[in-house]
Amino acid sequence: MVGNLKPAAAQRVLLVIFLMTFVVPLLSLVMLWLGKYIHNISLPDRKDRRLPFAMVTFFYLLITYMAYAPLKSFPVIIWVLSTTTLCLLITTIVTFYWKISAHSVGISGLVGFMMGLSFKYADNSLLFPTLGLIMAAALVMSARLMLNQHTPNQVFWGAVVGFFPCLLAMMWS
Repeated sequence: MVGNLKPAAAQRVLLVIFLMTFVVPLLSLVMLWLGKYIHNISLPDRKDRRLPFAMVTFFYLLITYMAYAPLKSFPVIIWVLSTTTLCLLITTIVTFYWKISAHSVGISGLVGFMMGLSFKYADNSLLFPTLGLIMAAALVMSARLMLNQHTPNQVFWGAVVGFFPCLLAMMWS
């Protein structure tokens, strides 16, 4: 028994979360590209990002809503899903006006979650994984700059949008 879920039910819930947050958005992106709704699957043009980002945000809103009841005994998972959805929503709104680094949002969100857990539980065992994530974030953001996919401002604001909501969510959860 996992919380109030039996192991088989917990596996089904996690499978649905994986499908809705990874497989369905990926397939949607490929379908938009094949249908010529977007010009490049890597989405370098801000205008091409609007529809895919809006769709992914919708998928995250949907799975967060669907997962609430079966996972309410796991508030950390609900906080992670909700905060990730919030970061996606902010990124989607910003994308209508300006290009922001979604890679920075994602990796900085992971750093924020990990640091929030470290602060909340004063757990020294999270030090090295947190440092590893910080180094990974530096590499991801540097790569976005070196590939000329973003400006320093776009990478910086992506990091802000990802890091602070996730850090605060873990500290408040």
